[in-house]
Amino acid sequence: MLALGLSTAPAGAAVPSSTAKTAPAATAIPLTLSSCLTGESNSYEFYTWCKGTSPTSFRTIAYCADNDAVLGVEYTDGSGDLSYADCKDTDGLNSTLITGAGVGWGILLCSNVNGTGQYAGYIDRSGDISNILIDWGNGTIATGGTTLCEYSTGQATAVNPTTPPT
Repeated sequence: MLALGLSTAPAGAAVPSSTAKTAPAATAIPLTLSSCLTGESNSYEFYTWCKGTSPTSFRTIAYCADNDAVLGVEYTDGSGDLSYADCKDTDGLNSTLITGAGVGWGILLCSNVNGTGQYAGYIDRSGDISNILIDWGNGTIATGGTTLCEYSTGQATAVNPTTPPT
């Protein structure tokens, strides 16, 4: 397994086109949303990287079978760093990615990195990650997305998917 924050994306990796859900045009920022790779998943983690240009950033999000969610570290687009949402090792959860009706992992896109960014969109890679955005935003995706963009951690972190930390 690759070490968190120390791994880089493979050279020449293919970049698939994607359909991302973005903030309204009035608040949207320039992003190359198709620059995020599809990512890789196994039974307990989802990880990816984005080839865009800074100051935009991204972080992975995944729902875990133990009813928590995991936020990968937020990285600057184009840094080559992999953001991991790891249900097995984060906070000793020893869990797996959720399967069935509640499946969900994807990528949150932000306007900046290090906890100063605003929501710029999200990309579902399996299932739907919008519920954490809605719940953390008290019913509003953009508000929840900004809260998640501002929640800066230096390591992957398990969180309550319905209630942001206080």
